[in-house]
Amino acid sequence: MQRKTEKEWLELFERYGAIWRYGGNHTLPHPILASGMHANGYFNSAVLTAHSLLLSELGAGLVEKMYPGGFQPREAFPTVVVGPERGANGLVQAVAQALPYGAKCFTLPKDEATGMFISDRYLSLIGNDDRILVIEDRITSGASAQKVAATFLVRKLHVMPYYCALTKPSGMRSVYERKILALADVDFSVHPSHDCPMCRGGSPALGDVKDNWHLFFD
Repeated sequence: MQRKTEKEWLELFERYGAIWRYGGNHTLPHPILASGMHANGYFNSAVLTAHSLLLSELGAGLVEKMYPGGFQPREAFPTVVVGPERGANGLVQAVAQALPYGAKCFTLPKDEATGMFISDRYLSLIGNDDRILVIEDRITSGASAQKVAATFLVRKLHVMPYYCALTKPSGMRSVYERKILALADVDFSVHPSHDCPMCRGGSPALGDVKDNWHLFFD
């Protein structure tokens, strides 16, 4: 597969309709993010991961992003790929399969009461010698990636020194001490619910964006 530039990835995302931007039509909703903030745009990876060949291409693209120089010793590669259930389903498998030595992979469900990710059922599959890669479809604030990593860091397990994502904001380079490696930068403005210009204009705010994706279009 020929390596894509960031511009080419962005054009692909746009072509598949994975990026929605608020165009001023106040009869259409705008998204409520998991953080509770309102946004004037959204990146929906489910539109992309529904295509098996494209999903494989995304996985290979993220591996190339991690290792742009090509060959690396086996010890440089992750042995476990994990991510949040809502944000990395399918993607963890694609990245694991694209790694030259393969990897174990799974997604973590979120405990809605605590906001933390549940990993107990998988801990027996991870050893002290494993190298854990945390991935997401999109990173906005980095809070979800950090919470997934914390699930393993508190148990003294080794988490790779970077997070991988399909998209991130252009101004964001890292989450705490971990660098973000993304295929493309995608920027949206976010607003608290009490100071949202879309709400003031009459646009209804809507959560569960992926499940309600069709409602965001004319």
